[in-house]
Amino acid sequence: MTAFRPHPLLLNNFTHLKLLNTGNPTGLFAMSPHADNDPTVPNLAQIEQLRVRAADAEQLAAVRQASLEEIAGFAEDLRIQVADFIDDANTLFRAKPYPPKGLRYVTERMNLLADTMARVTAGYTHARSEDMEYPQIIDDLAAHGWVSRPDRELDGALPPVPLDELGNAHGYRRGFTRGSETLTLWFTGPEYLAYANSSTRCTLRTAADIRAAISD
Repeated sequence: MTAFRPHPLLLNNFTHLKLLNTGNPTGLFAMSPHADNDPTVPNLAQIEQLRVRAADAEQLAAVRQASLEEIAGFAEDLRIQVADFIDDANTLFRAKPYPPKGLRYVTERMNLLADTMARVTAGYTHARSEDMEYPQIIDDLAAHGWVSRPDRELDGALPPVPLDELGNAHGYRRGFTRGSETLTLWFTGPEYLAYANSSTRCTLRTAADIRAAISD
């Protein structure tokens, strides 16, 4: 009877596996000593970084979507006002001049809306993922008696904020008053803020701080 002789390839593979498992009595599937450098091994730190970036990008996309919807609302209001003005100019006031007071009222209203839309657009352009989220801010301001200052009267109407406190403030600046108190907010979206300043609490760095200043 011919004695069994393993094929040389099988013998070589068995020898290789035996060398890999030296000192590892648990089985043949030992980890390669070069696994840390294996490009196929997942890098958990990189995966976490990618997850955070994806979450930030998704949040920023949601902020910009809400901003576009609000700006679109301003644009539609302005379009309607301009269309009404053109219609009146070509019909009602063709036979007689437009009353000066009425003309001033209509044109100032359109100018105010256009100015607001321009400021909102410029402010919302600088939205960042780290901005503070405060979904109920407009409702809370109204519920606690805060009154919005007209946009065109905002500059210089509220106490100035020291430059060293502004930091990296950006966004659409709006002012609110309640009695002798003032609150200045920098919006980067309808429900997001980059910065806030209170006449009683100074710099407000979190949404919780802003909520407390509004509700007190």
